[in-house]
Amino acid sequence: MGRHMMMRNIAITRWAFVAALCAAPLLAQGQTYKKISRSDLKTLQGSFADLADAAMPSVVTIRTYVGKRPLSQGSGAIFRSDGYIVTNYHVVQDAHRIAIILHNGLEYDATVMQVDERSDLAVIKIDADKLRAADFSDLKDVRVGHWTFAIGNPFGLSNFTGASSFSIGNVSSIGRSLTYDLAMEGADRYYGNLIETTAAINPGNSGGPLFNIEGKVIGIVAAIETRSGANEGVGFAIPMTSRTRRIVETLSRGEEVRYGFLGIILDSERSGRLHTVQGRRVAGVKVAEVKEGQPAHLAGLRYEDVIIELDGVPIEGSDHAIRVIGGVAPGDELRVRYVRRGRERTSTAVLLDREFARGGAHEYPPMMNWRGAQFEEMAVGQLRDRLAEGHVGIRVVSVRPASDAARRGLSVNQVVMSVNGERVRTLQQFRAAFAQAEDTIRLLMQDEKVIRFPQS
Repeated sequence: MGRHMMMRNIAITRWAFVAALCAAPLLAQGQTYKKISRSDLKTLQGSFADLADAAMPSVVTIRTYVGKRPLSQGSGAIFRSDGYIVTNYHVVQDAHRIAIILHNGLEYDATVMQVDERSDLAVIKIDADKLRAADFSDLKDVRVGHWTFAIGNPFGLSNFTGASSFSIGNVSSIGRSLTYDLAMEGADRYYGNLIETTAAINPGNSGGPLFNIEGKVIGIVAAIETRSGANEGVGFAIPMTSRTRRIVETLSRGEEVRYGFLGIILDSERSGRLHTVQGRRVAGVKVAEVKEGQPAHLAGLRYEDVIIELDGVPIEGSDHAIRVIGGVAPGDELRVRYVRRGRERTSTAVLLDREFARGGAHEYPPMMNWRGAQFEEMAVGQLRDRLAEGHVGIRVVSVRPASDAARRGLSVNQVVMSVNGERVRTLQQFRAAFAQAEDTIRLLMQDEKVIRFPQS
């Protein structure tokens, strides 16, 4: 990851000075500082030690191998007492074997439940129970200046003992982004909305937890900014948010995380600047490029349009827009409010699956949601099978109970052959047939059953 990697911090922290700064209240003019006693410092020191004792059993050491050759080392956080562990994708990437060492020195082989390269998260599992599980906090409760505590396996020092290292710092910023830096290095990874911390982050800390003063996990350590090859006091953690928790839960079930894809590149350098719209100043993000034939292009977005709202959410900048777009399910509609030459416009785009749209996962065909059902184009193998039967069309993947689709008789694995007499083999044809319908939409299924929907 270039200069965004784990490096060593060799600085000595002067805790008496830090404690005095943090313990003393802001003073009005003419007031004096209250002297910090040695007993106060001992109390603070004891609190840190108690936190370390409580948190360390929920942190694991990770070693990975290809054959018998060591591949990487890292850290992880136990988040379920029955052996579920969250770590970074880049820690377990390409591993043939993953060894987990608990705080008590016991070693287990781990299996991968699922990984997500985009978020750089992975969930792995060991065959153990009654483990100490860490509690998750939330980014909304984190403030600049709060204490932070990083626990992990710097430089592989706990590779065989499981005795993790403990470092202390503070939240130095919130909302940092490395996404565009990584994109320049060819990585399609979302490193946005990050917590910046001064706690020592070194090689081997990747995937480990960043704790708050209450001993709850506020982030998963991912990277540092360095120019010297050593820790320079600026580390980054993936924040624990509702989005992060959803990803972890999805991976825990062994499911892949799917991201919506709009097909635009945003102007990150001018992100968050105010734009003039009909005499008023509004936040938003400028479109730097629109990919031809992708959802944004089909919805009418163009170069230098300024996106100010997505699905009713005011957009603060490029990083915010990426999170909103990625959070929309492939096949769902995204309402885009934007400004072109000082005039507001609104368009609706049907998002693609990010991996499929970028050519990274051929086995996953495009999907769309409509009237409570999810539809997909048939993959190549399915097409071959169906061609012989004469049943080539759009397959029903799922139907939500009590939805309009369920009430009208759609069921899983049905195949839509035509819409209002027009043959359909692609979702593009499927959508076009909907758009042309004037009143009733008639779906002809492979069993020659016709299902009717009123045009909305």
